[in-house]
Amino acid sequence: MTIPSTLHCSDIAQIEAAIAVLPAKLKDSSKTTLLTPTTNRDQDYLDPFSDIAIYKPNGDFHENGERVLRLKFQVLQLISDLFPSSETGPPQISLIGEGSYNIVISVKIRPANVAEKRDSGVCFSEKLTRLLGIPPKARDFALRLPLDAHGELQEAAVNDVDRDVATLSVVGNHLTLPVPKVVEYDLGSSNSIGRPYMLQTQLTGTNFNYLWRDLNLAQKISAIAEITKLAEKVSTLTAPAAGTISPSNLASPGSRIQLDDFPIPTKYQAEKEADAAPFPGSSPAQHHTPLTYLLGHMDRWMTYEKTLPYNTPRTKPLWTALKVILHSLHKKGWLGDTFHLAHNDLFPRNILARITSPSTVSITGVVDWDMASFAPLAVALRAPFWAWKASAADEQDEDVARVPVAGEERVALKKTFLDAASERYKAFGLGLEAIVVRKVWRLAVEGLGSEVAKSVARELVDQWGEMYPEDDAVEVWMDVMAKMVVNRESEWDN
Repeated sequence: MTIPSTLHCSDIAQIEAAIAVLPAKLKDSSKTTLLTPTTNRDQDYLDPFSDIAIYKPNGDFHENGERVLRLKFQVLQLISDLFPSSETGPPQISLIGEGSYNIVISVKIRPANVAEKRDSGVCFSEKLTRLLGIPPKARDFALRLPLDAHGELQEAAVNDVDRDVATLSVVGNHLTLPVPKVVEYDLGSSNSIGRPYMLQTQLTGTNFNYLWRDLNLAQKISAIAEITKLAEKVSTLTAPAAGTISPSNLASPGSRIQLDDFPIPTKYQAEKEADAAPFPGSSPAQHHTPLTYLLGHMDRWMTYEKTLPYNTPRTKPLWTALKVILHSLHKKGWLGDTFHLAHNDLFPRNILARITSPSTVSITGVVDWDMASFAPLAVALRAPFWAWKASAADEQDEDVARVPVAGEERVALKKTFLDAASERYKAFGLGLEAIVVRKVWRLAVEGLGSEVAKSVARELVDQWGEMYPEDDAVEVWMDVMAKMVVNRESEWDN
């Protein structure tokens, strides 16, 4: 097969012919990401969509090259379908990133040049240029393609595109934040890529993961101050219910944000325990306070456990002890009375920024809102301790927030957070009780189905017993366990 070296948006027949003979999936592709960056002696990084990354010097394909070329053709055809070729020049595509749930592709569209004319002999963009005296600008988009459970573009997507679209819409309408705007989306498979997609505006700036390495201390201080204020701003959006932003917001946008409850069991738990209660799908979230919601959610987990096989280890003692902790947290003021928007993945990889001076940095975008939800304030106001943690520490480990800081730079960055944060943010970002809230919240949302989750729950009960022995959390845990040992069958039949 001969592949044209230059491909224009209008070459639909050529694209379709090429796609027809390319394989949909190469054997043993599970050993690599779908779009593996390629290196050569002249460059440290080659975009996977570039010709030199697809083809070897002798014209053969690099490993994975056929599959990448197929995707490239599919993307080009999609852009041709969305933007008439008479109005645009050949698009440029490149890889922005590939995560666990999405591939994100940069699409740059330039106005058609004089050679690309309509029947009138003058292209529309040229007419605008003559009329206004200002040439039309190029447009930059980000195309998000959801991956399946195997990291491929073959089976059903793990993420719901309609929920992602609704989340961006709600956040953009209610908060003045630099978030992408959705330009087009398709929830079906009747498109050139054969699966759902979302095309959004591509924000300016550099991924903060890469920019951070090149910043001096003054610039890092500037960035952490901005990120601190940004996190507080996100948390100002509140709701009387807990859950994720519902796709129903797309059909009825308005001031009232519609939410979906966290399901029990989760999709993962339902697949793991196929003989137990099935995955329930989405259901509207009901009004609650954080205390009443968490207590009820734990009760629902215990009800679900009754559908598990008889020999499955029961977690009622742990849930009962965690409920004791919840009551104490509420009395001490750590749960609050409403729910706040939490990004839940506000790390450098999801922040865009640009250097504005030798001592300042400007945050230009916050992306990847897939994990956003409404949660207790302590969840929304998680401190950016990734900035001052030791290099070997886990950014997801809540206990790292309490580890003493050493080193001039790390001390300065933590001080920056303390100077920029409100008193409330300092308390809920670093307080020991707030860390307990975040851990309990995650256990309540995800369940105690794994040994890791059970271990975290046991450690929490022990920790709370040391902090507040008067609450008798450990005693409650042990008491319920003893009752279950005495008469396990009657305990779970009641």
